[in-house]
Amino acid sequence: MAAEIVKVFDDNQIPYELFSDVKANPTIANVQSGVAAYKASGADFIVALGGGSAIDTAKGIGIVVNNPDFADVKSLEGVADTKHKAVPTFALLLLPEQRLR
Repeated sequence: MAAEIVKVFDDNQIPYELFSDVKANPTIANVQSGVAAYKASGADFIVALGGGSAIDTAKGIGIVVNNPDFADVKSLEGVADTKHKAVPTFALLLLPEQRLR
């Protein structure tokens, strides 16, 4: 699935960066390193591919990028009073049987 998405970007000359440093149970460090990677890339949006961990990490990255007051990530637990919308994030959930291919 990832190769198909990358091919669409390549075929349409859309620059991209891959970030795959996501653990099965995402950590604060996962989100923080993702924020750094996002900022370094100059990206305009996030595409998350995988299961809940990848999508949760992407959501955290998108929120913290536009709301740096939440850089500790822990303050996002529950209902967080963010001031800005998250970075546009497209989430593609792979079902367990799709992840085994």
